[in-house]
Amino acid sequence: MAKKNVLVDIDLNKNELQNAVVQNLAASPGSPKAGQIWYNSTDHLIYFYNGSASVPVGYLPIADANTLGGVKIGTNVNVASDGTISVNTATNALAGVIRIATDAEVSTGTAENTAVNPKQLASSITSALVGALVYKGTWAITTATTDYSGISLPVKQGYMYAVTGTGPATVGGIEWNPGDYIVMDADVPSGGTITQVHKIDNTESSDIVRLDATQTLTNKTIDADNNTIQDLTTTNFKSGTVVTSVGPSSGTGAATDSELPTALATRKAITTATTGMVTENGTQTLTNKTIDADDNTIQDLTLTNFKSGIVQNAVRASSSASDSCVATEKAVATAVEALPHKIVASNTSLTVSSGVCTWTITNTLGTADCIATVREKSTGSEVFCDITYTASTITIKINSSANISADTYTVVVIG
Repeated sequence: MAKKNVLVDIDLNKNELQNAVVQNLAASPGSPKAGQIWYNSTDHLIYFYNGSASVPVGYLPIADANTLGGVKIGTNVNVASDGTISVNTATNALAGVIRIATDAEVSTGTAENTAVNPKQLASSITSALVGALVYKGTWAITTATTDYSGISLPVKQGYMYAVTGTGPATVGGIEWNPGDYIVMDADVPSGGTITQVHKIDNTESSDIVRLDATQTLTNKTIDADNNTIQDLTTTNFKSGTVVTSVGPSSGTGAATDSELPTALATRKAITTATTGMVTENGTQTLTNKTIDADDNTIQDLTLTNFKSGIVQNAVRASSSASDSCVATEKAVATAVEALPHKIVASNTSLTVSSGVCTWTITNTLGTADCIATVREKSTGSEVFCDITYTASTITIKINSSANISADTYTVVVIG
């Protein structure tokens, strides 16, 4: 079977290894490494080496005080075909057998040594917590409501009702509106009268600015907070905020769209060029002038447009080159083609350290933007290594248990 040797760890970066087959062996490998896995083609089980022994995957030991594993249930518990567990009726009084407590046992506190289901537990806790909030439904009101007779008795402290109907209604000096919540502050038996309540105000305050409504706001500040306020007209602004004539640059008002063209037309009226002014159209000779393109483009320049010596026909050596000159396209291409673009090297003797041999070569390409390929010289097979690039060196790391002899590998670097 054809294969490639991998001399470094492979990190799949949480990607899937799909359609892979575990190594097939008729017997356990010699000197396995902790964590190594294989498929035994004799007993058809997958094994792994735990550092001291070869163990089949899925092996379940017998449980004891210190070992997680399987247990034997004996004759006291029955397991149905669907996995349901039940107590053997002949031995249900046996110590240690799980039994669910009755509701009476839970409420009276006699459920010791038995199990309690979540529904029983929730009901018991709710009943035990005096004053815990429990939603019990709604209380419908009208503007004529003057008492709490619409709430069914008995009630317990903590019972809560949502107020519905039409309002407002005033009971005992408290104003109620649909959307509020009423909470009982004391237990009231059947036949009693509700007098102690607490109000949770869930209605809209009169000073709230609503999303869809027409309101008159007085002395309010609206922070748009990166949102857009649309369809404003000049009549929506306070007098003086929008001006009808463009004033000096120190003005704080906003100009209308009819005033801006007037101001621009006044500026455009200055059409006569003065001495020293560069005009938009025309041929002029500029003397000792500096033109700032300011992110604009100056087009259609040729070599004859440049001062003598500014454009060079050949790329010069750094000792005579100047930052004030530019090179022609042909000169740059010639200089680039003369640069080195490939390195071929064989390894020297490499000494292993902590399971890794490190091989460093000089990067004569002068850039980290290159790619290296390592091959075994005796077979020509490509090998995978950990390779780090800088503009001056290329470092190759190979996992190995022993020193590597010189001329074992060849590296080709292309930049």
